[in-house]
Amino acid sequence: SYYWGPEEVGAYRKRFHVTPPPAKPGSIIYLGRFDTVSEAAQRVYPSAEIARIVESLGGKVFDARNASPSAFNEIAPQMETVIADQGSAVFGVMHAQTKNLIELAEDDWWHNANLFIANGAGVKNYAVIHIYNKTEADLHGRIEGHLRDFGVV
Repeated sequence: SYYWGPEEVGAYRKRFHVTPPPAKPGSIIYLGRFDTVSEAAQRVYPSAEIARIVESLGGKVFDARNASPSAFNEIAPQMETVIADQGSAVFGVMHAQTKNLIELAEDDWWHNANLFIANGAGVKNYAVIHIYNKTEADLHGRIEGHLRDFGVV
């Protein structure tokens, strides 16, 4: 369940009839967990703070509690750059032509599944920000720094 290469992503897209549309240049979206509870690990994300940061950068916010294949198909044109809490919502990049991905992770819970899926889906730029003990200003600076490195801002 942790390794999905280009072949697995292609098989998923073929099986579920996913043809990722072009992403709107400059689009940014946050896939936030917003109090979603995981059976695998207890994780707490600063979702409200990240939502404010993304909106201040002109991006949109998607509540991952509403995630589904059809929901990802709908938001795919807004997914050139994805900022996401670590979790299954990152799988949504298989529905999009995402170029940049910033994954937010707790220090004691991270696994490489999303990294492999993103690579298999064609994501070019990937970063992980560990959120533990960071203020909203710290997170804003880290996100903006990665966006600058990726050529987004």
